[in-house]
Amino acid sequence: MSRFYFFTDIGSVDNQSATDAFGPVIGSTGTQFRVTSIHQAVTGENPTAYAVCDGLVCAQTDDQGTLTLILKPSVQPPFDFPAISYILYKGIDPLSLLAADGTIDSVQEADNKLISAIKTAWELEANGNTGAPTRACLGLHLNPVDYPGDDNPQRFADTEPLDRFFYEGDPVIQLPLVRGGWRLGKFSSSLPCGIEIVVERIGRRPKIALARKATNIVQVSALPTVANASDVFRHWDAKEAILDFVDPCAFWGSFFAAKLRAWNTANDEFEKLSGNEIYETVLRGTATGAAKFANRNRSYIDIRNEHGNSLNYYQADGPNIQLTLDADADIDTCEVNYYGSGWPSFGVDNSNLPAGTTGDKIDVRFALPKTANTRPLTYISAGYRGRFRRLKDRKRFIDSPRRADAQYLYETSITIPLADDAGVKRIQAGYQKLYHFKRPVIFKGQPVPPTDPNSLAPARANVLDYLMPLLSPDDLGIVGAPMILRTFNEVFYVDAGGADADGFVANPALAVDQENIVLMLVPKAHDVPAHSSSSATAKIAWPALALPTEGDSIFQYLAGLLPAPLKMTKVADPQGPGKIEVLYRENPAGISQTVVQNNHGAIVLAMSHSEMSELQAVLTSKAPVFGTPMLSLVMGDTHRDDVTSYLEFSLRVNVLSGTQTVGKAIEPSQVKIYSHADI
Repeated sequence: MSRFYFFTDIGSVDNQSATDAFGPVIGSTGTQFRVTSIHQAVTGENPTAYAVCDGLVCAQTDDQGTLTLILKPSVQPPFDFPAISYILYKGIDPLSLLAADGTIDSVQEADNKLISAIKTAWELEANGNTGAPTRACLGLHLNPVDYPGDDNPQRFADTEPLDRFFYEGDPVIQLPLVRGGWRLGKFSSSLPCGIEIVVERIGRRPKIALARKATNIVQVSALPTVANASDVFRHWDAKEAILDFVDPCAFWGSFFAAKLRAWNTANDEFEKLSGNEIYETVLRGTATGAAKFANRNRSYIDIRNEHGNSLNYYQADGPNIQLTLDADADIDTCEVNYYGSGWPSFGVDNSNLPAGTTGDKIDVRFALPKTANTRPLTYISAGYRGRFRRLKDRKRFIDSPRRADAQYLYETSITIPLADDAGVKRIQAGYQKLYHFKRPVIFKGQPVPPTDPNSLAPARANVLDYLMPLLSPDDLGIVGAPMILRTFNEVFYVDAGGADADGFVANPALAVDQENIVLMLVPKAHDVPAHSSSSATAKIAWPALALPTEGDSIFQYLAGLLPAPLKMTKVADPQGPGKIEVLYRENPAGISQTVVQNNHGAIVLAMSHSEMSELQAVLTSKAPVFGTPMLSLVMGDTHRDDVTSYLEFSLRVNVLSGTQTVGKAIEPSQVKIYSHADI
């Protein structure tokens, strides 16, 4: 199991004021949100920066003259949490890494394992280097001004993705690999320092500018005095940027059921913390009436819609939910505004605790909005129910029925920990993430009841509408590799289309080689209906799907990667003399005449690079595009000959678009895909 470490010596940083905490900037009237957790060193101290976990490190100079260390983790936490893309250390003292001439200061290697690792690699005979290691060993030269010999120096401009440092940097320099717990440098003794956690979101690659500021604040324009519907939507769409980040305090608090290693100055070693020790040692600290983290008693309840945006992104759910921590309260009297902070950020704190609360945990009771045309399904991506153990797949699904006499679903609950603060029960900082999936109610190809034509919410006429996100090679962050496969952490729900089949939550994946681009939904957890036998394995969901292509490197790779029985064959191309590759899954009973994807299969869409360009052109023509562009499948003809038969589908791109008026754009394309081949 991977080890994780607290980022500094907690005794060397002062208590955090509310004005320095992650969250809405005090006094900004809903236009600024700080995503950096800022800290100040105790007078006379230079707090040590420790590697939170294993990963690669790059450095950049920030706007206060200190350094930002960018840690790209190679491991993820030992509990359910959003995938961490980058951890940014703010306010690193340059003198703790660099000598007066700007080279790496080898004199400090005994007290800095990052320097030691750089020096060891620099002096390897195979590298042929002489003198002191240069600043390029930390990537400090990767900027538009002084990166040497590059034909496109703007690829390291502020507006470019952070990925460039790690995948497309200097080909001569290998950025250093660090291990969790290594000393990386010292934070400034006089200037603000801090930490920032960037999480993965589809279509939102973090920018280099984040590493060149000592403090990062998401800033949006205030709504005009007289705002139209487009103004309101675009204002709130801009605020969704805060979901690219997670409060570091909530991250540390989430280790309560795991182990977090923190430096103990008295013993001169790391000690393992868990449970209440984390609250006492790193969240609160020893101070009375103040604490190392101002958000130590805030637990986030992050509720997303079916496409990974906040709950009411499409403005169809309404801004309110019902929620209470009181086991005896009437849920119908407990309505709260999910957006009450002025941002798509919601949490509970000590003000939500009932008087006389005892124990080490408490249930958060909640009911989500009821929307038209849907059979709602809640999925717990990160969180607990009852006990603090990682949930099994089936326990993650909450099929909350609709209440005919209310605008909300029936209530359900999740469980969060409580801390013991000198004998008083407090909320412990943490993070819970839920998805509010909306399965369509369809009769004869029409939503029931009919959808509001003015609504921005997806209107699905079949279960293959809004099936998966339109990923592109740009989402990989890598160029030039012969073949790339990446699975993303976000989840999407695949509706099986009936009570006799399982639906499933899947992670989207993207594979690219020189000829093909393959989009996939790889099952993560299956929603098994209550009446189903747990031993049933032959339930039919949907066939795997593939597009005509001649290249087969990705397909050969997938044939060995995805669980059996994945089949691959070549059939006549109805559009020409070539062949097409068809990925499909056989019936588990072995009936080859009925080719299906069973409830443990993957959905696969394959296309050429030119066909992907055609789909991406839709986004250009509809710019600006908001949210996550989605692909729908439209059933076409059934093709048969003497040997094979297969189904034809066409792709449709679904986006939100518009400058003056935001609306739904549904754009058919000429891209065809084929599936369900019977051999």
